[in-house]
Amino acid sequence: MWFNLIERLASISNFTGNWTEKGNGDFWVSDESGTASRIWYATVTTGTKSYNVIVFQEEMPDSAVYQNVHQAKLSLSGITLTIGFKIGLF
Repeated sequence: MWFNLIERLASISNFTGNWTEKGNGDFWVSDESGTASRIWYATVTTGTKSYNVIVFQEEMPDSAVYQNVHQAKLSLSGITLTIGFKIGLF
């Protein structure tokens, strides 16, 4: 019998880069872009419903529009436990 325990603590944040948004619909057209922007994660409330959104801006988004604003972070942390048995017949 053998055990293997792997623990990993990895986190990436402070993403900065360029972005482009293009699209259209029945009543709108969007063609926007930005440079040196950060990725922000926030909540927007419309009426009685709240939605999680991603915002691309250099500075922290306006708290009058967005709630619970924080920079986006990618977490790759975790623990893996492997247990094995070896059976020899001969």
